[in-house]
Amino acid sequence: MIDLQTVTMSSVLNRVVLIDDDPATNKIHTELLKMTKVVGTIDVYETAEAAISELKSCSKQEFPELIMVDIGLPTMSGHEFGIKVRKLEGFDPSKTVVCMLT
Repeated sequence: MIDLQTVTMSSVLNRVVLIDDDPATNKIHTELLKMTKVVGTIDVYETAEAAISELKSCSKQEFPELIMVDIGLPTMSGHEFGIKVRKLEGFDPSKTVVCMLT
C-alpha cells in the first residue's frame, strides 16, 4: 500500500480518478488536487460503473495511484466499487489507494 506521508511536493501521482455524482464536488476536488502540484492526470467520472468500465482496460502501469470515490453513489456505492475495483487485473494494492469520500 502507498504511504501517503511519503508523497512530497517533489513526488507526482501520475493518475488520479475522482468518482462523484455531484459535478460541483468533482470540480472542487479537481481544483484542490491541481493546487497541490503533485498530480498529473485527473480523470473524473459521475458513476462508479463508468469508472470500472474504463479501469478494466488499464494495465498495472496505467492504473491510477489514487482513486477517490463517493461512498454514497446512487447506483453502485463506493463500498461496492471498492470491492469490484480490487478484482480488476490492473489493480495492485501496493500501488493504488482507494479513498472513500462522504
